[in-house]
Amino acid sequence: MASESSLPKILIVDDEEAILETMTFTFMGEYEVFTTADPRRALDLLDQNAPVAVLITDQRMPHMTGVELLEAVYAHHPETVRIMLTGFADSDATIQAINAGHAYAYISKPWEPEELKRVVRRAAELHALSLENRRLVLDLQNANSIMQSAVICCDHFSSA
Repeated sequence: MASESSLPKILIVDDEEAILETMTFTFMGEYEVFTTADPRRALDLLDQNAPVAVLITDQRMPHMTGVELLEAVYAHHPETVRIMLTGFADSDATIQAINAGHAYAYISKPWEPEELKRVVRRAAELHALSLENRRLVLDLQNANSIMQSAVICCDHFSSA
């Protein structure tokens, strides 16, 4: 079921309930916040609540790593801006998140709340620009199709 809020939507995925509660409190009021401790459930939440502007995910979780989740999100919701959050200094995961999951940012726990808010705000702005760009490209394609039809029509009548 889609939401009616005009706030940008963010989805937070972490297997620690305390992190989910802290993040919800940090972002409520500025964003419509969805949370889940299960990365598999995150994919369903994205489908049900699209468009989701920002996904913030932990790297180390049961059932699926954050990198695996970022890859799946990129495949199904490429406009959703993806952020990796982790308490482990794992350079391989960082590289994978950036390369395979097309991560926008990589943030270490513990994070500084104002810095995290700034990164998420910029990510949400990037998402809005991406959606607007897609809309403008579609409008341009439609206008070009109409013009091509008009030219073909005019050529047909002028040669008759």
